[in-house]
Amino acid sequence: MKSFVRWGATLGLIGGALLGPSLTPVVMERTQVLALTEAEIITKLKPIPVFTLTNAEGAPLVATPPEFPQPSTCSWSLHQPAGCQSLLGDAENSEP
Repeated sequence: MKSFVRWGATLGLIGGALLGPSLTPVVMERTQVLALTEAEIITKLKPIPVFTLTNAEGAPLVATPPEFPQPSTCSWSLHQPAGCQSLLGDAENSEP
């Protein structure tokens, strides 16, 4: 009984490996991809809150990570106000 299961599994894997690549173009030709318009994307993303730390002038607060090999900066966009408060506390306690 085990040999039949093993034999069937082997044939299935071999058949899939041999037929899979030959069927891919046929499947891809009939596949339709639906994309959202820019207005639909904005409508869906608008209710999601995003929090960013800014300085007194309203510019995003940026940092230069010391572990980056090239001079670069990064800013943060967070989805939870608690994370923003924590980041603000860390920024106030760190060196400018």
